[in-house]
Amino acid sequence: FGAPPPDPPPPPPTTKVTSVSLSHNSLTSLPLPPSSLPSLTELNVNYNKLSSLSFLAACPALQRLYSAQNALTSLQPLKECAGLQAVCVSGNLLDDLGGTTEALKHLTALEELELDGNPYSSHPSYRALCVGALQGLRMLDGEAVQPGERDKAKQVAKYEERMGDQGSFYTHSDIQVPVGESAPRPLRRPTTSHAHTAAYHARPPPPPGGGG
Repeated sequence: FGAPPPDPPPPPPTTKVTSVSLSHNSLTSLPLPPSSLPSLTELNVNYNKLSSLSFLAACPALQRLYSAQNALTSLQPLKECAGLQAVCVSGNLLDDLGGTTEALKHLTALEELELDGNPYSSHPSYRALCVGALQGLRMLDGEAVQPGERDKAKQVAKYEERMGDQGSFYTHSDIQVPVGESAPRPLRRPTTSHAHTAAYHARPPPPPGGGG
């Protein structure tokens, strides 16, 4: 009868997975064992219903996290991923700016961050506080951090120290800091169309009666 056909090759082990996209799946949780994805460097869970990032213990090597448009209230689990370089958590339920910067300031490799669309992002000094707390940040909400913003952040910090009130940056009016736009930005590219990018919005409008 001949030899039986060889068994099919086994699927690649999860230890070799480097990128996963689970966006738009209405996920409420990701029950992953700790360190079960040790090689994962990019994870896209945009547009789900996640209320916690506790699953990040499964991917200690993560470098880029996309978790926009979920229901997150805390970023403390980010401490599990010390090598994070880019984090997008726009459009969540984060309302404790001090807690957010505390969770992020230990990420020494962090260069790109998107927080717009959270409750605290409408406060006048939101951008200054983030820039001041995260010294390695190059991009915030899709806009480059300018040297002048570092100086502005120092003014905010001095004001806070003088007032001795951790929440006073929400109410003071002598330091004006532009609030970042809330439009989707390039860091969110895995789940957005060209119509939401800065380049698209920069195009001149079509002439009256003309086509798009």
